Amino acid sequence: MLRRLHFTYIISSLLFGLACLPLNSFGQSESTIFVITEIRFEGNKVTQEAIMLRELSFELGDTLTLIQLEEKCRESSRLLSNTRLFNFVDVIPELLEGGKATIKISVVERWYWWPQFIFEFADPNFNTWWETRDANRLNVGMEVYRQNFRGRNEDLRFRAKFGYTDEFAFSYRLPYLGSDQKLGMQFAFSFKEQDEITIATVDNKREFYRDPGNPGRTEQFYSLEFTYRPGLYVRHSVAFTLADVEVDDSLAILHPAYLNNGKIGLSYLKLGYQFNLDKRDNRAYPLDGYLFQIELSQRGLGIVNNDGLGVFESSVSVRSYRPLSERWFIGGGLRFKVIPTKRLPYYIQEGLGYSSYVRGYEYYVIDGQQFALWRSNLKFALIPRKEIDLGFGPKTFTRLHFASYLNVFMDAGRVWDRLYASENDLSNEWMIGLGAGLDLVSYYDSVIRLEYSVNGQGRTGFYLHFVQPI
Repeated sequence: MLRRLHFTYIISSLLFGLACLPLNSFGQSESTIFVITEIRFEGNKVTQEAIMLRELSFELGDTLTLIQLEEKCRESSRLLSNTRLFNFVDVIPELLEGGKATIKISVVERWYWWPQFIFEFADPNFNTWWETRDANRLNVGMEVYRQNFRGRNEDLRFRAKFGYTDEFAFSYRLPYLGSDQKLGMQFAFSFKEQDEITIATVDNKREFYRDPGNPGRTEQFYSLEFTYRPGLYVRHSVAFTLADVEVDDSLAILHPAYLNNGKIGLSYLKLGYQFNLDKRDNRAYPLDGYLFQIELSQRGLGIVNNDGLGVFESSVSVRSYRPLSERWFIGGGLRFKVIPTKRLPYYIQEGLGYSSYVRGYEYYVIDGQQFALWRSNLKFALIPRKEIDLGFGPKTFTRLHFASYLNVFMDAGRVWDRLYASENDLSNEWMIGLGAGLDLVSYYDSVIRLEYSVNGQGRTGFYLHFVQPI
């Protein structure tokens, strides 16, 4: 589903030369030893220094060679930028006599209050919605988002939207509970009501159910998540979610497989675990580094009335990004998802065609219980990162930046479906998509992708997306 636009920043000294001053300009030998005697912060009017210190790869008293200090400055700049608390980050070393070094960290904070108007497409992507241009398949509303609450990188959200899906949601994230800043937690609640819902796929297209005057599906979710971040790049999370789902009586009769055996309601407790090893230079639009992610979940623990539900799900994702030269970059990503349960409600399964898809197959939904997806990109910086200083207005919005990338790509994927494959010829078959595109990257995590692709069925198309490609 297409989400509303945001804006992006990319602060990577290796690629754009922003994080540190060139230390060799001091005329020092790369093997010269320096002791960090002071760390100073500038520009953090809201963010507490303890939150910023948590993201640094060096500490007071560290003894480093000149080349090590240079790398630590670049690394710390990337880490601070990836908190998404700042528009710009400059880590500036000052080398003093006697082998001492002072580090000055200058930041431009983001705007942390966001009363945002919601304008969403209810279909999996913009291109699918554009086929009908149906205004009834839109969602509008308002979200009040307070980022960096209390200056501790806490997030507070209230959300209300109406249209194709009515939703009310609240969440509060506390990334750090103790003084060692390793434990965190999040509370979340959401209520959703939807008149029209997808109940099947035929010929790789969604089939819908609607009963005028009655909601097709009502959902409530209550979740409590605990996180553990022992270092700079590793994060573990464990989440408990209580779900309650109800469907229209007629839907349960006409499509008994939706919740299994014609049930009109399903309540279950879900236990989920996620492991993240994230060393990307920029989370919004990475050009260097890698991400390794494991997700495990069990729906139905026998604690609440789960109606015999017991669905285990696992997924593994690996993404890698590398600069080939100053303006050429390559990236690839591989994801596997497996649900070994022999029989599961249609409501739970999800194959390719929603958040995960093979480019060139945006108009198709391929249902199934397992899938594999490979994505790859070769890109050229048509316009390397440029900065604009407007010279007026609030400092948060005075400095802007943008970049654009030409790219070619190849994707491949397959869905394994043992339940509905007879009605969908793309199930249990490999899909390949090839194409070229233009990526536009700008302020506040904004990514716009214009792509032209051809798929294995020979269908060509022009597509518009608003998230990073891999």
